[in-house]
Amino acid sequence: MAVRLSPEIEVDALGFDLDHTLGFDDRLELRTMLRYAREAAASRGAAVGGALREHASALLALARVGQLTIDQAMAIFLGAYLPASRAKAEVARWREEVVAEARVGMRPAPGARACIERLQVRGIPVAILTNGWSPLQEAKAQSLGLSHLPMLISEHIGALKPAPEAFAALVSRLGTRPERTAYVGDDLDGDVLGARAAALVAVWVPERDPAAADLRALPHDVVTVRTLAELAP
Repeated sequence: MAVRLSPEIEVDALGFDLDHTLGFDDRLELRTMLRYAREAAASRGAAVGGALREHASALLALARVGQLTIDQAMAIFLGAYLPASRAKAEVARWREEVVAEARVGMRPAPGARACIERLQVRGIPVAILTNGWSPLQEAKAQSLGLSHLPMLISEHIGALKPAPEAFAALVSRLGTRPERTAYVGDDLDGDVLGARAAALVAVWVPERDPAAADLRALPHDVVTVRTLAELAP
């Protein structure tokens, strides 16, 4: 069977982004990093600087584009408040805590689970392609009730979206052709334009109302939906 996304576009399989597309973690990594830094500073009788959030956000951004591992980012962050040996131990504890919270703390995107279920009932192959680290991303999928789906994580496949290799891995896993495969995501650059550059059908689910400039720059063949429920009515 196939899924018709528009009068002109039909696909045989769909890949989905995870964060901010299938569900929301409410900035889990960032808010726990900030708490750990405050606790570390308090243990030494020190105060944290006013640029704490900016520092953490910058390090997370570097991790998300592959310039740092998540462990390196957290170690650098905590290294401002703790000796290196203790910072390393705190990184391990932080990883465990973040994963545990992700297993129970994800908010599903509107219509996400129903969309996946309807596609699978119709026999449509579905998989998740996500940037991030393991086992955090698996924990998020578990919390959303989607751990049964095939999942490709950038850490495992050695490619980060929007690299074409990431989308090629998705197409290979789904067993389809790029032009007959849709990729659904919220990020205009990493998900939508990345998928389109890799010859997939791009489906955009903007987290917020898109800016007029983004809409004007959007290629005409990108499918835009307000919620995932629109993909499998």
